[in-house]
Amino acid sequence: MLTTDQSTFFKKLLGERCLQDLESLSIYGHDETEDKTVLSQAILLPETVEEVSKIMKFCFENEIKVTPSG
Repeated sequence: MLTTDQSTFFKKLLGERCLQDLESLSIYGHDETEDKTVLSQAILLPETVEEVSKIMKFCFENEIKVTPSG
């Protein structure tokens, strides 16, 4: 589970591109290859290499698992 501080970091970095509402988590947690939904704790939509780098560094330092998509 993401802590409040971790969630705040992502929201500060990405703003509205940090999705944590149930509808978004359900949409992104669905895989068309099978009838299964696995909800993430957040969906992060970086737009630059710098944002990706900051996200990955933060996740590594805080032992947050990352599942790339897209």
